[in-house]
Amino acid sequence: MPAAKYDEEEDSGEWYSLSKAKPPVIGGSTIDRPALIETLDAALSRQLTVLSAPAGFGKSTLLAQWCRHRAETGKLSGWLSLDESDSDPQQFISYFILALELAEVDIGQLAMAAQNGLVGTSIKLISKKLVDSVCRSPQQVLMVLDDYHRAQSAVSDQLMTELASRCRGRLHICLSSRNTPTPELAAYLATGNAFQIQANDLRFSDDEVRRAVGIELDDDCFGLLKRKAEGWPVAIQLAKLLIGGRDDLKTALSRLHGHTGHLAAYLTSQVIAKLDPELRDFMLRTSILDKFNASLADSVCHHTGSRTLIKNMEPLHALLIPIDDTQEWFRYHHLFAECLQDLLQQRHGGECPELHLRAAEWHSQRGLFTAAVRHARAAGRYDICADIICRAGGWELILFGGIGYLNNLLRDIPESVLQHYPRVQFAKSYLALKNGNIKEARAYFDAGVCSREFNRDDEKSYRDFVNLSALIDAYEDSGLIQPKEALLNEALDRIPSDDPITRGVVQCQLALRHTAFGHFKQSELETQKAMRSMRQGNSVLGLNYCYLHAGMNAFYTGRYQLALANYKKAGEMAEDNFGADSGLKYNAIACLNSILFWKGELGDAGLVELKRAMAYVSDHDGWFEVYAMGYDALFHHAVQSDADQDALDTIEQMQNTARTRGIERLEQLAQAFHLCLLLRQRSTRDAALKFEHIRQWSETPDTDPAEKTWLVEYFVDCACAEYCSQSGKISAALNHANRARRRVEAIKAQFHMLRALLLQAAIYDMGKRRQEAIDCLLPALDMGSRAPLPQPFRIRDIAKLLRATHDAVRGGDQNILLANFLTSILDYTKKQNPLLSDREIEVLEELAIGKLNKEIAHALDLAENTVKFHLKNIFKKLGVTRRMQAVAVAQSLDIID
Repeated sequence: MPAAKYDEEEDSGEWYSLSKAKPPVIGGSTIDRPALIETLDAALSRQLTVLSAPAGFGKSTLLAQWCRHRAETGKLSGWLSLDESDSDPQQFISYFILALELAEVDIGQLAMAAQNGLVGTSIKLISKKLVDSVCRSPQQVLMVLDDYHRAQSAVSDQLMTELASRCRGRLHICLSSRNTPTPELAAYLATGNAFQIQANDLRFSDDEVRRAVGIELDDDCFGLLKRKAEGWPVAIQLAKLLIGGRDDLKTALSRLHGHTGHLAAYLTSQVIAKLDPELRDFMLRTSILDKFNASLADSVCHHTGSRTLIKNMEPLHALLIPIDDTQEWFRYHHLFAECLQDLLQQRHGGECPELHLRAAEWHSQRGLFTAAVRHARAAGRYDICADIICRAGGWELILFGGIGYLNNLLRDIPESVLQHYPRVQFAKSYLALKNGNIKEARAYFDAGVCSREFNRDDEKSYRDFVNLSALIDAYEDSGLIQPKEALLNEALDRIPSDDPITRGVVQCQLALRHTAFGHFKQSELETQKAMRSMRQGNSVLGLNYCYLHAGMNAFYTGRYQLALANYKKAGEMAEDNFGADSGLKYNAIACLNSILFWKGELGDAGLVELKRAMAYVSDHDGWFEVYAMGYDALFHHAVQSDADQDALDTIEQMQNTARTRGIERLEQLAQAFHLCLLLRQRSTRDAALKFEHIRQWSETPDTDPAEKTWLVEYFVDCACAEYCSQSGKISAALNHANRARRRVEAIKAQFHMLRALLLQAAIYDMGKRRQEAIDCLLPALDMGSRAPLPQPFRIRDIAKLLRATHDAVRGGDQNILLANFLTSILDYTKKQNPLLSDREIEVLEELAIGKLNKEIAHALDLAENTVKFHLKNIFKKLGVTRRMQAVAVAQSLDIID
């Protein structure tokens, strides 16, 4: 990542400031401390170093010298200056990653995710990726976190200790803090994994005191300075500024009493007292700023002479620290700034709110909204905080700065202020939405809509309203009733053509709604429109979602290769633009691996990936269609693997997701799957109760699709059909199966049509209606052969029917593609149940209907001796000696009817 000038970078519109990832500039008069640097180098054998000392002990200067020393010897060092806004874990780790990249550590796509504020990503997964990246570094990396106390939390302590320990000596973290170590860090020190440098270690030696003062002092004066300053670096620097002659220093120091804090305050006041009044007032007023340049100082001080005044401050080089290479931006030494702020309160306290408001306006005009809101908050003007957030774009700020960025802007704004700013409430709603708090998102959104200040006629307010309404409806799985479609169409009429992103969001919501009702052609048209809109608005994020919607539409309609292509594209886009661990990437992974399961191409690694993806999207960024597709694959994988506990775990995960997100359809889907599982487990009573509970969901009139959507009704009918068939109620089972087939046949949902045909075939076969079963199975095989899609056929209950159909295909005029597909399924079944060969099963089936050896030979085109040979092997494998015993055992093992 290229270095940038501080002012250019601040005006870039990015949420992050790369100047925080650069050590302070070291002046020529800085005292070198080689002994301490040697101590720090020795500490690299540990996992962590902690510098804990009050302000003014030269922590930052020492660490900057250390980094410079390492750079001169070709060693990697990263730097991060922290402030209170970095207490947000996502912002903290984002900056950590950016600082490592600026230090030329190869961290791959993590940098891209960090630049996006880790939107929709898991800190746990990001830290794992970070560890993997750092461990690949050819040399040890030092990471300095300066002013760690300003962003410290239990989460950051845990994260730092975990990173340091897991990177196996490839990463050494150095924390510089005013505070004593917290219990988490203290425990780390106690184990010997960390090294601590404290205030006493940082005090100047006699030689360093003499070099810092820079002039010869007599023994009395030097002894007095040494006793009073106690080696405190900042006190030595302040004393130097007071020296106009030896007597002045001796007189000044002789007045000091008490601890070193008094010394700093006294020396500061003496330094300030000697300044020109104009320069003194300038320093007092700019002390409210974390950093400043001439332009910002002019705005705060209400004049135009700041550049000259800053130049006049050059003699105070120890207290005024440049923070960019061009020396355009500066900050005061922290302890000096605190003393200035105390004096400002004493002398001009009434001006402080106005000074902060001027600073807020300057930052706001330049798009530096974090600083703008911070100063407005310091002025106690939360209404201005809200105004700034609205002017900045409201909820859309998260698209550019990430969750942590928007969270910091909204921090501490009272609810009493929020209620007057519906656009800020919408921003809070979006923030909650991206954090997976759907109910909180709905509450903030509804509060914003009900606010007296909400005005649907205001273009920006209406735009926010439309965006958030569409997004919440999608995540809640609501908005599937006619009035919502009217609202969306109204929005398309009102939203101007120069706002393509909002139009794209609305078009995506319409596409989702059409998919929910099985209107796949309309869904595809709306998705294509949304793609054009997102491209017009240069929204990579929006376009990424469009590919996911297009993939879902193709999957439902049986265009599996097109679906896979869309999901691959969505996954690649997400990884390229938002990082390997973004929510978008996991949505794509979940859908892609679900299709691979049905194609029989998932594998063990793919199953692990699918489970991880579903766990992630259930907690973060997912919606009903993704959940239905992923959980359907996971449940049926468990069922086909005879892993009942995995199947139950999947159902429970579905129900937890449904409750957390308020998705009624997902809960109903879970209930249908649960009935199927109870039938497998022969839980007769529980299955009967479950059947009575869910069958009502499939009985809504076909003319009222808004009550329940096709996918839930389809799965409920399938589950009810299985229940009735196992209860011996073949007619009722066929009614449910036929209804499931009609639902998906009417909307041309090819994937579920295939499965409905399989279900019908199995029920017909159970009712001893073999030809009708084959008539249903053949079109299903034809559909499956074109994909190919073998997994739906890999079920135990249909194995015998498949063999019978194979005989019909072999003796008929079916196409070669279907025949080969059926053979491959039977070959798979044989591998799963290798007790008898296909030919031995065919002989047994003929034997079961009472045929003699000669008749079996004629039916199977075999020699009679060959039939005898097969029968001998069958008897041996089944452990029997008689023909009817073989038939009985084979039937008990469910090998034949």
